[in-house]
Amino acid sequence: MMVSERLARPLGVVLLAAFLSPTLAFAQGVQATEEAKATARQLMDDGRTARDEKNFKAALEAFRKAHSIMKVPSTGIEVARTLDAMGLFVEAAEAAQEVIDIPPIIAPPKKKEVDAFIRARSDAQTLLDEAKKKIGFIKITIKGAKPEAVEVSVNDLAVAPAMLKEPIKQNPGKHTVVAKGPKTATAEVEVSSGQTQEITLDVTKAEKPKVEAPPPEAPPPPPPPKSAFLRPMPLIGFGIAGAGLIAGSVTGALTMSRASSIKESCEGNRCPSSKQGDIDSAKTLGLISTISFGVAGVGAAIGVIGLLRKPKTEETGKVQVSPWIGLNSAGVVGQF
Repeated sequence: MMVSERLARPLGVVLLAAFLSPTLAFAQGVQATEEAKATARQLMDDGRTARDEKNFKAALEAFRKAHSIMKVPSTGIEVARTLDAMGLFVEAAEAAQEVIDIPPIIAPPKKKEVDAFIRARSDAQTLLDEAKKKIGFIKITIKGAKPEAVEVSVNDLAVAPAMLKEPIKQNPGKHTVVAKGPKTATAEVEVSSGQTQEITLDVTKAEKPKVEAPPPEAPPPPPPPKSAFLRPMPLIGFGIAGAGLIAGSVTGALTMSRASSIKESCEGNRCPSSKQGDIDSAKTLGLISTISFGVAGVGAAIGVIGLLRKPKTEETGKVQVSPWIGLNSAGVVGQF
């Protein structure tokens, strides 16, 4: 029993190694059923037709389905060629490298691969070398935060923080790079074949703007100056003048009327004693008329002075004017 176990263990190892060997692992295409092979052949024909018609999307889909069935170099090379024709050089290089990495497929009793597989590997190597020359690169530098704390994407495809240490392969053309950190930064990059474009994305958090106090309100404009005629002094002066003219005119008219009546009753300078009251009344009216005209003159003078002098502020006090009448004289007193 123990001898049998010693023999069984090495035998199991040998069988396991044979089962996991590349030759058997990648012999799927050789061992595929006739029905699967027929499907793959039809897909290959459909892919070539679509590619000849420049319908690269349909061609790529057909070739990928055929390659998923067969997993042989001759199907893989068609995937790589179609990607190259679409200008997807990064993906084409990866597909070509996959063809190169397929271990030799030798189906017993043959001792070497079929010529189609050998030619596909050689074509894949040539395509890989050419595609590498067409690939561009983007070198991304993050400012304002650690790369591990920032979400970076190129054309909506996430970029791992470790990939930021080296230039990232990209197909020629325009690419959108976005970095999301304390704030989001975006850049549009034009990539050329064989060239490296370096960009820096600043995700530094923007400082809050300082709120400045509003400027003090400007004082209201001073009121427009009043008309000179509306000042207190001119108003009072011309008011007194007007009142004096009216009073002087009225009493003057009455005086003249009395004097005319008395003159008709007198002969020369002799007048009857009955007219003595009228004579005294006429003299009084005449005196009042004279005083009224005098007050009118003084009021007019005050009004003119008020027009010519500068107006006083309210703090200096108000103008006060009071007329006075005396024996055979009249005038005004006041504060200006």
